[in-house]
Amino acid sequence: MEKRRQDESIPIWLYVVGYGLLVYLFSYTFSFVGGWLGDVLIALLMQMATIGIHEGSHLLAMAINLPRIAVIASGTLGQIGFVLICLGVAAWKKAYFAAAFMGLWLAYSLQNTAIYMLDARDRVLDLVTPIPGADSQAGHDWFNMFSHWGLMPHYKIIGDVTMAAGFGIGVISILLGAYAIVRLWLLRRETLVTPPAQVQKALAIKLKNVVNLNGKQTGASDELFNGYAAMALQFGGRIDAVHMHRAWQEWAARYDTASPYRTAYSLLPPERKVYYEQLANTAVAYG
Repeated sequence: MEKRRQDESIPIWLYVVGYGLLVYLFSYTFSFVGGWLGDVLIALLMQMATIGIHEGSHLLAMAINLPRIAVIASGTLGQIGFVLICLGVAAWKKAYFAAAFMGLWLAYSLQNTAIYMLDARDRVLDLVTPIPGADSQAGHDWFNMFSHWGLMPHYKIIGDVTMAAGFGIGVISILLGAYAIVRLWLLRRETLVTPPAQVQKALAIKLKNVVNLNGKQTGASDELFNGYAAMALQFGGRIDAVHMHRAWQEWAARYDTASPYRTAYSLLPPERKVYYEQLANTAVAYG
């Protein structure tokens, strides 16, 4: 929870700067622009990381004694698979801005693979091999894979399709980065309308008064509901059922698992919870 609060403290303009960097790196990767920054971040750092994962995957495959063709394919599978895992984790955590950068890395990795594929016939690239003294040209991954699978006549088509896939994923990453910023801005805007600290304080007072009513919780459900409905009109304009439903889902989950919203919801009898859920779903459906 503390991590989330720290993330939300990052100013929007910093995300916008990061988005500009994302667009620039995409443009550099596909040769629309140049510059020393791209030389450092893409041609040096990202390339070194990708090559390291690629060659490390070869070594791992050799260490566990996989068949020769599996060892050859492991480099490409490793460099793409690693980025896919990072992208999946970022998406699962709903860290969409981080996922946009992981998408850019995936686009770069596919472009890198496409260049390797398109070199399969002529084998003019200066390749890196993890084995000292080995013939890098004889160890050309895609020459060996295309030859093994009888796909050498189609090497250019496969390379071009892979390049196009990388470009498409890069464009999707740019769109995802924009979505992440807009989504964050909307969340911040809602936060400005309904400050979580003030809301929690007010609801905590309301909850305390209700629970202490006549020294027992009997009959507290309607009192709680009415109090929350009144507050809903003050800071959201939502009708009572929508507020009770979404407050429990959004605010309690977003700021504090022990917040008054969740506590209040837990005090409701089961039949009341079902009733409020139905009201909320109906209200949401009809705007």
